[in-house]
Amino acid sequence: MSKFDSSFFDEPQEHSLVKIEIVAKYFAAWLAIMNLKSNGPITYLDLFSGPGKYRNGKNSTPQEILNVIIRQQSVHKKVKVIFHESNEDSYELLRKLVREHKIYGKLKEIPEVNNQTVNTKFVSNMKIRDSTCTFIDPSGFKDISFEMISLVIKGWGNDCILVFNTSGIIRNLKIDEQASNMKKIFGNSGFNTLLNQFRNAKSVIEKENYLLAGLREAVSRELNSDIYFLSFGLGFEKSEQTCYYLVFFSKHYLGFEKMRKVMIDNSLTDENDFPLYYYSKIERQKQKQIKLDLMYKGNLQENLEKKLSADFSKSTIKIGELLDECLKERKYIYNNMHIKKSLQELEISKKIELPDCTRTRNKLTYQKNDIIKFL
Repeated sequence: MSKFDSSFFDEPQEHSLVKIEIVAKYFAAWLAIMNLKSNGPITYLDLFSGPGKYRNGKNSTPQEILNVIIRQQSVHKKVKVIFHESNEDSYELLRKLVREHKIYGKLKEIPEVNNQTVNTKFVSNMKIRDSTCTFIDPSGFKDISFEMISLVIKGWGNDCILVFNTSGIIRNLKIDEQASNMKKIFGNSGFNTLLNQFRNAKSVIEKENYLLAGLREAVSRELNSDIYFLSFGLGFEKSEQTCYYLVFFSKHYLGFEKMRKVMIDNSLTDENDFPLYYYSKIERQKQKQIKLDLMYKGNLQENLEKKLSADFSKSTIKIGELLDECLKERKYIYNNMHIKKSLQELEISKKIELPDCTRTRNKLTYQKNDIIKFL
């Protein structure tokens, strides 16, 4: 967090706890992979760190990150931790927390806690190494840009997790004084596209989806390449509206695969056990399904069935090859179980068949060498 709110860090709201868990679990998985694949240093970079802990004693993200590192002893000679916090009060609290943490002194490179103001120019002057995982959790949206995100994921093995304040952007998108900030995030053409899209948008979730797509496109344009991208909505504590999205950027399938699993594990699900990529305390407490017709324009499983039918129309393909193409090339946000469940429904409705299958199938099960034909 880039600004110190006197009450924000009293105690965490539930959406903050879910955010922290997703970031820490992904970092743990990423760190283990980098430890095996990277010969050089491994870096965790947090650009808007906050004080590291809530006043009620609960850990915020910096403390959880240090806890992840202390548990993976094999990385202690390779890992570098860099925290940035511009607010003086938060900075002093964070520096004290880091120095008192049991990880301090056990790493080859002592964790850095810096007090500079972070913006795109600052990041462009940083020497961001390969194998860097970056967390960007600003207060609001004015400090971020598509260029900043592109800079931190440019290197080999580099991933980024961004807290994307869609609610604030929706409130400010059409305000003339905010145009320069919006262009930093979406680019000039992307900003103009969003203004046109918002004129015809019928719901908040539709606007949120436009913002997420616009951000993805802006980063892809800057890098001149497609990227792996996931978003996870987190709801306000006392409202059914989305507070912000946790957005993941990577150029590598393995990172996408690991984050997909972490997000699915933390997500609310629909009646077919499909992940909504969303968490809300209100929805969990009410134990009711989020309005799928508003949020996702239909049933998730039916949508996946339609997508499979369209993507593989008239194709004949092995199950294993289909799964690889869905997950690696087409960047499906669902896992093997969800895809196979949708294939079962397509087979029941006679939209696919297994023409060469000779084994006994008591249930509609699939093996990787089964050949499937889309009718």
